[in-house]
Amino acid sequence: MRRIKECLRLYHEAGMNQSQLSRSLSIARSTVQDYLKRFSKSGLSWSEALDMTDDVLESRLFGQQSVPPHRPMLDLDYIHQELRRPGVTLQLLWEEYRKECPAGYSYSQFCNHYRTWRKRLKGSKRGQICLWLFQP
Repeated sequence: MRRIKECLRLYHEAGMNQSQLSRSLSIARSTVQDYLKRFSKSGLSWSEALDMTDDVLESRLFGQQSVPPHRPMLDLDYIHQELRRPGVTLQLLWEEYRKECPAGYSYSQFCNHYRTWRKRLKGSKRGQICLWLFQP
């Protein structure tokens, strides 16, 4: 949780400077500086900020947080099957994916999701066949 209101209170009521605020609140001096700069630009008075809830004050100083873009679920079974075909690579599948979904995952995240999913597979087909052959 941000300590915006406490920072502003100590600055306006106790007259602390940025270094003192930083030490007192255990936050970086650059963070204190950022809070004070945003408060100054907001045009709010300290009495107005005092009456606001922390969430309202934060939204006034920092604006509305943007919602991350919706990314459709990857069809990891399809990717796995396609990789078995000769000449098909993760790079090619990712390029195909990005044509369909331009705001989709970056290549590194695409690969990371696939590799994480692949680790969860229960054994390989070859391993299952070998176990079946050698069972008494």
